[in-house]
Amino acid sequence: MTLTYVSNYTDSEIAWDPYKLGSNGAKQPWCPNGGRPVAPHGTLFRDPDTFGVPSGFTGSVRIETSKNAAGVVAEQQLLTATADTWNSIYNPFASYRALDQSEMSSTVLLPLVDREVGPQNAYSSHFEIENKDPSKVAIVRVQFTGYDLDNGAAPVYKEGVFGMAGAKLCFQDRDDFANCLSAGDRLPHNFVGTARVTATQPIGVIVGRGSRFDDTFTNYRGVRPQDAATRVLLPVMNKNYGPYNGHSGWNSYFRVLVADGGGANVRIRYLGLDLPGGEQSYSMFVNREATVFQPSEGILPDGFAGTAIIESDRPIVALANLATDVFTGDTSLLYNGIALP
Repeated sequence: MTLTYVSNYTDSEIAWDPYKLGSNGAKQPWCPNGGRPVAPHGTLFRDPDTFGVPSGFTGSVRIETSKNAAGVVAEQQLLTATADTWNSIYNPFASYRALDQSEMSSTVLLPLVDREVGPQNAYSSHFEIENKDPSKVAIVRVQFTGYDLDNGAAPVYKEGVFGMAGAKLCFQDRDDFANCLSAGDRLPHNFVGTARVTATQPIGVIVGRGSRFDDTFTNYRGVRPQDAATRVLLPVMNKNYGPYNGHSGWNSYFRVLVADGGGANVRIRYLGLDLPGGEQSYSMFVNREATVFQPSEGILPDGFAGTAIIESDRPIVALANLATDVFTGDTSLLYNGIALP
């Protein structure tokens, strides 16, 4: 396999491990067509000390396989990868599974984007866009839709268009070019909403969300419209689960986005051993998107620990967040819902 590092600052490839494919790098055992060998069921680990890129790097990594000495073609050499993000001074930590090329698309939905929302207006998001083929410049359009909570939930629509070859990082809480909007434009303070990212080339998007006052950091994978479903599973849901010494314990919330931006009739089914008959449900209408907080919706008992299935008459995508006030450190987790047949 070959690792290619793509920089946000240069919007280009800047480093290769072990060397750039197609160049005259020294061939390694079992790898006559480039790359380095990884044993069956083996792993390759890289961290800031072994990336081979300068300090301060931010960007993306592309991992590719090549035909090996046994004649096994690249497409038959299956692998998986995970990436961790952390801060060496504070406690935030997040992890995600890598995107493969079949999961990249010319349209990607981002169900949860924020600017300075929540307690102390602390939470904001940012997202990384990667072009599947850096040899072809992608023209990218980012469309934010949401609400200005400082002004009576007034509707907000913002749009930015730019070209990118390799990787691009977009910060929602910035007032300059780094927010990926038109020059001089910005999202309002206390913005909550969604985004649709379209491009002339297939792209992948990872969204990070964190607090500037505590150690919370989470992330999720942008979703292709074709991966939306009329049934979505959220495997872990809580309401005041495991309270301790006056703390509320574990709680959750979820965000639903109607894939085409319209409205949908949605049924929320909670499943758990402590529910009457093992299930509790209700229905609601979702106009484009909705957020449901388990501690405040008035249907689940305290101490609930279970799952949820969201059923809809229109394709939807969903995210869920888990958080606790019992422990210190990074106390929050965001995850993608699972589409069901």
